[in-house]
Amino acid sequence: MSKLQFKDSPNEVILTIFSFLDVKDLIQCAQVSKRVRAICHDDSLWKKINLYFKTIPAELINYILVYGSCKYLSLWSADLIGNMNLNQKSSLKYLDLNFCKANDAVLNNLISACDSLEKLSLRNLTLNGKMIKAISENGETLQVLNLEGCRGLILERFRISSHHFNRNLASNQVLPGILEPIAPIIRNCNELVEVNFGSTGLSFNSISFLADNLTTKVQRLSLSDLEFLRDQHVECLLPRCTKITKLDLKRTSITEKSAKRIAFYLRSTLEELDVSYTKIKNTIPELAAMPKLRVLNCRGILKPEKIQLLKQQFPNLSINEDYLHFANSDETFHPRDGFWDIKAQQFQFKGALKQAIQNSI
Repeated sequence: MSKLQFKDSPNEVILTIFSFLDVKDLIQCAQVSKRVRAICHDDSLWKKINLYFKTIPAELINYILVYGSCKYLSLWSADLIGNMNLNQKSSLKYLDLNFCKANDAVLNNLISACDSLEKLSLRNLTLNGKMIKAISENGETLQVLNLEGCRGLILERFRISSHHFNRNLASNQVLPGILEPIAPIIRNCNELVEVNFGSTGLSFNSISFLADNLTTKVQRLSLSDLEFLRDQHVECLLPRCTKITKLDLKRTSITEKSAKRIAFYLRSTLEELDVSYTKIKNTIPELAAMPKLRVLNCRGILKPEKIQLLKQQFPNLSINEDYLHFANSDETFHPRDGFWDIKAQQFQFKGALKQAIQNSI
């Protein structure tokens, strides 16, 4: 009979066994010995964590970032209970906080612990100054940013009318109390390739700053449902950002002038465009004729018979057949199966997780 014991097993074998454990069991195993603890904290076990729709103690986030060196974290619709004290920088590259429920202190702490994010999604969250400053501190690495539906990006009392628009506003000229809070993100996030500002309620002045200062590296941009977006913003933005391949301007106040600017400046790059429910009408055929355009949404503008004629004229163009999505973490996987390009099954929990965390610290 073999006398081989668990402690005699190679680290690789133990690591394989541990990969089948749930979070609570893994945390409890880390208390057995220094060797087992080191194995429990192996990066491969914590690299990608999906806590979609889970109600969990906030201390767990602290644990997986500090001890587990997590790099890809989804907290889509997670409910974080209590507080956390994360006093060191995390290794996070992707962070999905869509619809996450937590107190401001936890969200401030979590976002402020990140300084090398590549992808960040904050859909429908209420942001504050600390969070916005923390987002901007990822400017050298952040490539994908989703702020769709976020609140806290406008200061109502500082809305100003269009005659104050300055299309030549210098990139370092910030009007105190007016351009904040959106300015730090626009000014510092110079590596953005894909960004969604849709339904954020940005003021005219904030959109003006965006048009003058958004990084020229941007390729996919949503400015949908922005009440104060005007033709002069488009006129300022497009000559600068000529790499745009995907653009959403639906439910804005743009007119034929913007359509002509789009057709001129993005002729050689634009592949997908949404101008639904705008004041554009007569130039829709001109947009449809853009050589690289594959998708055109113009809902609420042309009558059905006009749409049919347009489809016959441009048979290779998808017209009003789908909706455009920008920086969404759920385009590839359902949130319980992964986020962005990371395949990660929703974590399962058993037993008293909070107590296991406290015992391990």
